[in-house]
Amino acid sequence: MTEKTRIGIVALPTALALIALLRVAAPSENAVAETEDAGIENVRGNAPSEVAESDGDMEGDSKVTWEDKYQRLLDEPARDNAEKWERRKLVWEEVNDQALLAELARNAKDTGVRMDAVGKLDDQALIMEIVKGDKNTSVLQEAVCRLTDLTLVAEIAKNHYDIGARQAAVQRLDDETLLADIARNDSVTTVRMMAVRQLTNQALVAKFAREDANEMVRRTAARGITDIALLEEILQNDESALVREVAEQRLNRLKE
Repeated sequence: MTEKTRIGIVALPTALALIALLRVAAPSENAVAETEDAGIENVRGNAPSEVAESDGDMEGDSKVTWEDKYQRLLDEPARDNAEKWERRKLVWEEVNDQALLAELARNAKDTGVRMDAVGKLDDQALIMEIVKGDKNTSVLQEAVCRLTDLTLVAEIAKNHYDIGARQAAVQRLDDETLLADIARNDSVTTVRMMAVRQLTNQALVAKFAREDANEMVRRTAARGITDIALLEEILQNDESALVREVAEQRLNRLKE
């Protein structure tokens, strides 16, 4: 018997013993399946009974209640633009109750939510409350646009502390005397320009185009002139190149 054959015979029982050991140690297919099932049940048993709402999703899971969404609109500022628009969409599409809208208009942390809530309000007294109390220009402008009492709008145009609110109010006016008064006396050029732009009385427009000390106001007035002779006069005599440029453009348009 060769040395190689003798080694093979000696090694054979060892190999057979190892195979037998592996067969004993290895689980059966049924045992594996049972173990896997037990593991799945264990995971299911540890899962919460309700899926928690995602922090970044206003729609969230079906378990999220309307009350949760509404409270978030009030209490939490949006973290990014996507969330801001999602909140605004929620107000547009789902909030119609005037009491809820009033609460959002007064107290929501996000400007866009307050603005859109104001845009759906009907209560004129509440809208005036927002006009007097909110500090954000966009919210104030939305509130001014919702007012139906033009006497209140005129008061805002003359006296409100916020420039944007005054501009929004001026855009709603058609009282030529009041507009002329604001165009002469407001402390802010852009408000004066807005008032001049609203004028339709050509005599008043011509007066501002000829006489106002502010070139931006004269320039705005020149855009509204329909008198070709007056435009030619301004083109020849105004000291401001900006005003003359607008007068020339207006002349060319009228002559077409």
